[in-house]
Amino acid sequence: MTDTIPNAASRTAAGPTNDRDVKRKPLPTHVAKVGRAPRPPEVAASDIDKLLDRMRTLAPPPKVDAAWARSFNLTDATIILGWLGLVKDGKVVDPAVWNRVRIPATRAAALGDLVRSSYASIFEQIDVAEATREDLEGAFVNEYNLGDTRRYVRAFATLCRHSEIPVRAFEGRTDAGAADSVALPRREVARRSAKQAMPLAAAKEKTKERLGTPRSTFHHAITVSVQIAPDWTEDQIRERLSSVNRILAEDGER
Repeated sequence: MTDTIPNAASRTAAGPTNDRDVKRKPLPTHVAKVGRAPRPPEVAASDIDKLLDRMRTLAPPPKVDAAWARSFNLTDATIILGWLGLVKDGKVVDPAVWNRVRIPATRAAALGDLVRSSYASIFEQIDVAEATREDLEGAFVNEYNLGDTRRYVRAFATLCRHSEIPVRAFEGRTDAGAADSVALPRREVARRSAKQAMPLAAAKEKTKERLGTPRSTFHHAITVSVQIAPDWTEDQIRERLSSVNRILAEDGER
C-alpha cells in the first residue's frame, strides 16, 4: 500500500487539516508594527499650524511626497495629510475637499469631518469635549498601544483646535507648561480679550469723568548767565537784565 499525498483540490474540498494549510493575509506593515491600529501622527503643533496656514495658497498638487513637503518647508506634512485622508499614494484624494480645507470659511467643517473620521475610535471611546487629559491619554493607549502618548495627544488636540472641536483638557495653558498647551481658536481668543478689555475701558472712562483732564504740574527750571562789565552804570545793568527777560519771555511763548 502506498501513501497518497492529497492535491490542492482534495485539500480544499476536505477543508484545512492544520494551521499550516491556512493562508493568512499578512497585516499591513504599519499595523503589525504597533500591534493594533495604525499609529497616529506625533507631529508638533507648530508644524500642523504651518501646514494649514500654508495650504491657504496651495492648489491641490499633482504629487505629494517628501520632496514636495521640503520645497515648502513643511515638516511632516505628508504624515498629517495621509493620516487625515487628504492624500493617498502621493495623490490628493479629492481636490474639492482639499480646497474646502484651504478656505478659512469652510476649513473647520471640512477638517472636522476628516478628524472625526481618522480618530473615529477615540471619539467612540470618550466624550472628547469633556474628557480630562488622563482620559485622552488612556484612549490613545487602548487604541494604538502607545507608550508615551503626549505628542500624539497634542497633535490630536491641535487638529481639533483648527476644526473648532472643543477639547476642554487643552483649553489655554495646561499644568504641564507651554510645551503641552494648545492655543484657543483665534475667534475665541479675540472674544475673551474683548470681554476682558471692556471692564478696564469702562473704569478708565469713569476715572476720566471724575477727575477731568489732568493738568501738567511739571515746571521747567533754567539757569542764565549774564555778563556785566565792572564799569557799567546801574541803568546799563537794568537794560541788560530787561533784554534778557524779554528774550526769555518770547521763547516761552513759542
